[in-house]
Amino acid sequence: MIAPSRRAALAGLLLLLLAAGCRTGSGARALDPDRPTPDYATIAEAYNARADRLGRLWSRAVVQVRYLDEDGKRRGVQGEGHLQVIQPDRLALSAGKLGETLFWLGGDADRFWAFELGDASRASVGRHENVGRPCARPLSAPVHPLEALDLLGVTALPAEPSPVAWSVDGRLLVVEVPGRFGAQRIFLDPRDFLPVRIELLDPRNGAAAIVATLEQHERVSLEGSPGYNPRVATRIVIEHPGSESEVRLSLSDMTDGSERGRLADAVFTFESLLRAFRPDEIVVLDEACARPAYAAAPEAGR
Repeated sequence: MIAPSRRAALAGLLLLLLAAGCRTGSGARALDPDRPTPDYATIAEAYNARADRLGRLWSRAVVQVRYLDEDGKRRGVQGEGHLQVIQPDRLALSAGKLGETLFWLGGDADRFWAFELGDASRASVGRHENVGRPCARPLSAPVHPLEALDLLGVTALPAEPSPVAWSVDGRLLVVEVPGRFGAQRIFLDPRDFLPVRIELLDPRNGAAAIVATLEQHERVSLEGSPGYNPRVATRIVIEHPGSESEVRLSLSDMTDGSERGRLADAVFTFESLLRAFRPDEIVVLDEACARPAYAAAPEAGR
């Protein structure tokens, strides 16, 4: 079993994929506006032909977290679990050791949650609409729950035209598009328009606040929809420059989840997860808001 301190580190840093907070970052726009590019419609058509076949995704996942501890020392922790996605807004990512689930984060169209499991277990839940409001407790993490899906490189580009340029080194095409809650910059391989880097931008200065590097794209088995098998990055590194922390995902056995028992509704339902994990404590992050995410029960683990 992962020791409590390491489990807390895994839980807190995996929230980089889940919760919202103040974005900080550095870096300049890596765009070359003078070189001719394919038009945006051509890029979006090719990109979305792949994304449209990735509405469902199930994968085994190895999750590695690297961070600086309170003493400024570099630390790391690793767990194994699964990544499960039903677009546009359902996500589940689990991590554990030796068959024991130690962390589970997820969300749906209305809420997001995180389960920290082990000797002293806790579930935290909030509603998307309350994130950032005075009535909701703040979390020191930079990414809104739904933006985690965008960082996987599986969501479609918007239909509305957006700027296109080459990266300064001339190797990659770059499109800057509206995201769910702010602008994002997507770097594409010009040969096949696969995403190789995704940046969530700081609205104050346009700098990259969160950076996802996507590598080793492999085919997803579409058991329930035979035909063209789209490719998804199997190695994803998500960096938060402001805290010098990162989350590394290694994916394998990627399918559309057609096999029985995969992508079940219970995987994406907070109340079902409460019954399964029976946490000792439920933290409702927006309990002071008009529409809190959950009416917490004081004896959740009993």
